[in-house]
Amino acid sequence: NNKKLSIHIKRERKMKFKDDAKFRDNYTCKICDFNVDRKYGKTAFAALEVHHIRPLSHATDVVETKLKDLITLCSNCHSMLHKLGGSKQQIARLKKIMHGTIKF
Repeated sequence: NNKKLSIHIKRERKMKFKDDAKFRDNYTCKICDFNVDRKYGKTAFAALEVHHIRPLSHATDVVETKLKDLITLCSNCHSMLHKLGGSKQQIARLKKIMHGTIKF
């Protein structure tokens, strides 16, 4: 229960892109096809997460994010994608895992 001071560098993000990506993707996880609107209604839109296809952690300079650089995911798929490394290739791999064509 000790307290520790941490200092982090945080990248600024435009929240509008997040909302635009969710709208573009019809509030549906692009890996497992879970649609938040159909299951829970509009109040659950905040439960969806948006993933950068090109990880910002690899960027050394300021990166201008475009809508095409983002993908809408449910929290489970987002977590699993990060466990796989988070790259564009891993998105395709996780889709295959979800649809049962390959094993984890």
